[in-house]
This record gives sequence, C-alpha cells and structure tokens, in this order.
Amino acid sequence: MSMSTHANHNEVIIDRHSRQSLNQLTTKPMLVQNSIYLDLAIDLNPIIVSPESSVLEAISLMNQLLDSSEFDRSADLRLLEARASCVLVDDGSKLIGIFSKLDVMHLVEKQVNLQGLQIVDVISDSPIVIRRSQIQDLESMLNLLQTSRCRHLPVLDDLDKIIGVATQESILFANLANLEAQKRAVLNAIPDLIYRVSVDGIYLECFSSNYVTDILPSDLNPIGKNLSDILPNDLANRKLNAINKAIATGEIQSFEQQWHINGQIQYEEVQIVKVNDQ
Repeated sequence: MSMSTHANHNEVIIDRHSRQSLNQLTTKPMLVQNSIYLDLAIDLNPIIVSPESSVLEAISLMNQLLDSSEFDRSADLRLLEARASCVLVDDGSKLIGIFSKLDVMHLVEKQVNLQGLQIVDVISDSPIVIRRSQIQDLESMLNLLQTSRCRHLPVLDDLDKIIGVATQESILFANLANLEAQKRAVLNAIPDLIYRVSVDGIYLECFSSNYVTDILPSDLNPIGKNLSDILPNDLANRKLNAINKAIATGEIQSFEQQWHINGQIQYEEVQIVKVNDQ
C-alpha cells in the first residue's frame, strides 16, 4: 500500500492487513462530491460598503480584516490576503461594483487625493458575477475567474442579493480540502490498519477501518509512541529492521506475523513502504 504525503524526514507507511478480514469487506462511499465544498470556496462574510463610503474607510476595513485576530495566522497567508483584498459596494438593493487593493494602487500611482473621495467615484462597475444556483463545481468557478481575468468573483442568490465572494485562492483551498476528504474516504474504506511511522519507529498517524478498530483494544492510541511501546520486542525489532531496509532500498518490505490481541491469535500480513519527501 502506498500513499503520497509531504515529509521533512524519512518516513514509511505500514499496512497491516488482517488475513481474517478478507471475507468481511464492505463497500463504502469513496468519493466526496465537489458540491459539498462549494461554499468553502466562497467567503460568506465579505466586506460590504455603501456607495457613499469613503475610499479611506474601505482601505481601513480591508486592513482591519487582514489584521483580525479571528483568523488562524498559521493558515495560508495567500488565502487570508485574498479575502482582505476587496470590498463589495452595495446600494441596498443590488451589487453595483467592487473596489480592490489593485484599485488603491492605481489611485496612488495617479497621485489622486484620497481625502474625501467617495468609493462610488472609483469602483470597478459591472463586475463579473455568478449566481450560487449556477455553480456546478469548483472548476467552473476557477475557469470563469481565469477567462474573465479578474481576481474576485461575487456570488449572488437568485434575487441578486450578495452571498459572498470567491477568489482563485479560496477555490484552490476548497479543492485541496475536497481532495483531502477523498483521500480520507478511500483510506477509511480499506479494511486494513495503516500507520505512518518515522525512521526511528515513532507512530505519526493512523488510518483504520471499523473492522480493525473492533479487534484492537479501545484504549490503544499509538500516536507519538515507539513501536517497542506497543508491540512485543521481537515484533518491534523485526518491524524496525524492515523499516530501515525499506528506507535504504526504496523497496516494499513484506512479511507475515502473528500476535495475541484480546486473548486471540491475530495473523497479519505487513507491508512497509517508504514515503518520499517530494
């Protein structure tokens, strides 16, 4: 079993397949519909101002959003900057335009005096928009942004009321979340116990099916522990040797083992795969 992952040091994937589970395979949903993640691609709380608002007020609101403590600073900074890069201008009944940080740069380049300047005088009117009911998938949203050569895509309801705004960054973020969910769904559908383990034998991550969970002790949590903390010494040493060989050769290491779990002998086929750091 192989799995792609980002790693800063040598790691392996350990796939423990229970030979007793072959006749207990179940079919589970493996794909996550894009529609689940469409709203994740939309900033549902965009900055909205009236046409009478000043340009300086709009700039201040964008800066406040970027500095807001409500956002996780460990998140992708590009996504955060994209969310804080525009304001939508609404006259109370409909969207009439967008004012972005790119517009600010153009005003500065032209040495326009911003003091007392109203946003209605400088907005990009007739923006490209999309209705939420028209969105079929993430790709169509991204294509519309790219073909229109615009950075912000206001999303409206069927009454032309503002729902939010999408950006290329938010769409890519939603797509990554979608792909991660698909990967998790696939792993959860596999009736194997899969571990990600460091070169020194530390459990880093675990994926298991309901069947495997049922045969293991309910209080077993190996994450952060060493192989020797969980397995009998002979099995731990054998697995660590196989890990070192998998890392040294880049080849899959396979072997069978048996050990006692809950008073029963469990027969397993173990496969160890090196995970590259690309």
